[in-house]
Amino acid sequence: MTNNTLGISNRISVSILSTAIEQYLLSGQLDINYLTEQLRTEYTGELRLKKAVSQIRSIFFENPIFGFVNDHKTELLQALGQNVDRNIIAIAFFAAKSSFCYDTIFHLGKLFHVEDYISSATLTNKLGFKYGNNKNMSNTIYMVVPSLVEAGFFSRPKPGLYKAEDPLRATYPITLQIWKEAFSANNPLFPRDNNDLLSTEPFMQFVKMK
Repeated sequence: MTNNTLGISNRISVSILSTAIEQYLLSGQLDINYLTEQLRTEYTGELRLKKAVSQIRSIFFENPIFGFVNDHKTELLQALGQNVDRNIIAIAFFAAKSSFCYDTIFHLGKLFHVEDYISSATLTNKLGFKYGNNKNMSNTIYMVVPSLVEAGFFSRPKPGLYKAEDPLRATYPITLQIWKEAFSANNPLFPRDNNDLLSTEPFMQFVKMK
């Protein structure tokens, strides 16, 4: 099961997270010094940098999809060579670990099913039923949404407004598989072999095969 607390203190850089994933797949561990230097290009101040490093590390700590990841290292490394697949894999890691990230994607998927444009206020209200409508929750949304925009899941034409985009098209089957694993991490009782039912889930609407 994923962690149902907010647990997000910094925006996650998708490019740096994907680099960390690649490093893990190659060596079986994170090089914290290298990760710190990568993050230094985005964060100023040692305290913010320390929090950012901790945030990336937390995604790798007891992530429920690691059994799958460790069984498919070669395939995942190949998929990371494609930019779209790379972004999907990074967000899959994030969503598998963070229920808040998963729930953000889930509600966006539901909302975009009926509207091409949605407001940040609408998303905040939806998430507020579970996490509480408070400043901490609102701030966390603004840490998660930029990562999803960076990955190409949707666009933000102006502050406070989100626009639906075409689903991301994965090149490699392993990319869709890890996306399904992220879903299963948040829905352990969902029948894994029911692909027809799975395809209707809002979370799954964002990723398709070419």
